[in-house]
Amino acid sequence: MARWVQRASTQYLRSNSYALPTLSMPFTVSLWFYPLYVYETGHIWSIANSIWNHNYSVMFGSSEQNYRGRCRVLDDTTEDSAITTNVADNNVWGHYCALFTSTTSRTIVLNGDWANRGVDTTSHTPGGSMQYHGLGAMINSGTPYYISNGYLAEAAMWNTALTESEINVLNMRQSPLLVRRSNLVSYVPLTNRSKDYDIIYRANLDAFNDPSWAKHPSGMKYPYPTPAMIAPTRQRYWLVPAGGPDINVAIVESDTAQWKTGVKIVG
Repeated sequence: MARWVQRASTQYLRSNSYALPTLSMPFTVSLWFYPLYVYETGHIWSIANSIWNHNYSVMFGSSEQNYRGRCRVLDDTTEDSAITTNVADNNVWGHYCALFTSTTSRTIVLNGDWANRGVDTTSHTPGGSMQYHGLGAMINSGTPYYISNGYLAEAAMWNTALTESEINVLNMRQSPLLVRRSNLVSYVPLTNRSKDYDIIYRANLDAFNDPSWAKHPSGMKYPYPTPAMIAPTRQRYWLVPAGGPDINVAIVESDTAQWKTGVKIVG
């Protein structure tokens, strides 16, 4: 399943009770988005400081941007964006990948189309510690803005800049767990079992105003078994159907291997 956020109902997800590790460039963001209304600008991912107007975000461009993918940095009162040349389709899953490489380098890739990527080189450095992780909205000083209308799935972040080939792997519907695993710092699959849980950072995003569940992107491929970070005194398992993995997987923790259909993860 995927999360369905709607602007009219002020539905979005946010890290209300936890903050991601200290974020510094370079970092990469990847997620899938299914836009229901192409005539609206919506933020589908963001990370922000508690200070007003300091954030990074990935956006779905409205008709003003000809329905393109966009990644933006906002530094107090000034902002600049990298905007793709290719366009997104309405009512179709699209893959968005943003590279925030340095204070003077940002790249956005839509549906793995590297040739039509957007690039921005304007110098920006948002201040402070980025503590609000948002999905489906831009979080500005804890408040949501430009909420999206559509489905969200497979949101992930790496503390490095991924390569063109790695972005293409993600666009081919491979799990983020299969790409540069050692640098993966956040992964929220948004399946009907993992819910809003960040299985890497090991904390829940909070869903505001009860967003619905929708169909997950079809054909997603997950590792089996899956390497993962584990706590020293506990083990982590994928809980999967006996016939093999599908999108309805869940992470469970236990001191013993009590789940007969679970596959132990080797950390």
